[in-house]
Amino acid sequence: MAIPRAFASFSHALTLLLVVAPLCSMADDILYPGEALGPGRSLINGNYTLVMQTDCDLVLYNVCDPIWSSNTSGMATNCYLTFASNGNLVIHSSEGNALWSNNKSGGQGNHVLVLHDDGNVVVYGRGRWDSRTNLPPFRFPSAYQTTNEAEAAGVAMVINK
Repeated sequence: MAIPRAFASFSHALTLLLVVAPLCSMADDILYPGEALGPGRSLINGNYTLVMQTDCDLVLYNVCDPIWSSNTSGMATNCYLTFASNGNLVIHSSEGNALWSNNKSGGQGNHVLVLHDDGNVVVYGRGRWDSRTNLPPFRFPSAYQTTNEAEAAGVAMVINK
């Protein structure tokens, strides 16, 4: 009787290790290439939530206050955000049409999207992109008047709040 009981305990432990543990270890604040955020899905880190809303708007919230948006609300329904292996983020309609992109193709390589605890959303890897949400709000719509000024200052991409 001791052997079957030991086998059952081992079986339960193995199930816990192989099924439950990976789910618990999945980061809620990281998106890897090939992964997507479907309608209503989100990344969370502390007070900040990046959510792909069902109205097709990708919105970053500080608790309940929106602090950044892709401004794609109402363009379609049931959109989803994809993260390609080249670092490109794209919001697609349910029909597969691209509605928004970060326009950052850093070439194939190791990329990762991270929602930091300061509210900044960053794509690490070649062709880095970030939401610049950790900067204080600008008084004007843009800190740079031209794209050339921004590039000269070393800015990869800034999304205005």
